[in-house]
Amino acid sequence: MTERDQINRFSGYPIFHLIDLPASSRTGKMQKTLRSPRHVRLVQLIVEKRRKAGLSQADLAKALDRYQSVVAAIESGGRRIDVVEFLDLAETIGFDPHEILSEVVAVQSGKSKDR
Repeated sequence: MTERDQINRFSGYPIFHLIDLPASSRTGKMQKTLRSPRHVRLVQLIVEKRRKAGLSQADLAKALDRYQSVVAAIESGGRRIDVVEFLDLAETIGFDPHEILSEVVAVQSGKSKDR
């Protein structure tokens, strides 16, 4: 197994090294993610899973010990979701976070080549 083929033993995902990224990704500037194609897809999937679980925004907010307006802001795409919040949402709603992330990763990031 070459260094390039290494798999993280905790997550099962490939290990990426900074050198593997294109030079444009190493400039120190991250693309804006709010309302990006991947963010939009993440929100769509979370809303879909919440509805499928039969939860209202108010139900989910109560289970998370948050205000309903926080859930509404997430679902409207006006608020980013950090990793810990995402895992809490997955646990509370009852979906596999790996499955959702796989679908989000499959979406083109929408990065601009001219920057």
